[in-house]
Amino acid sequence: MIEYNLAKKEDIKQIARFIAEVNSKEESHIGYCGTDREEIENSLIEDITDIP
Repeated sequence: MIEYNLAKKEDIKQIARFIAEVNSKEESHIGYCGTDREEIENSLIEDITDIP
């Protein structure tokens, strides 16, 4: 069974670092998601507004 939890604001840096690392590899690159940790972190904070 898969369990999901909402991320806490203090987890955003770690999440952004993970996404940047995975997305920098060609085999796992997602085109619309950047590879710069700060850009990803900012997007997670500023662009995802439908989740409290």
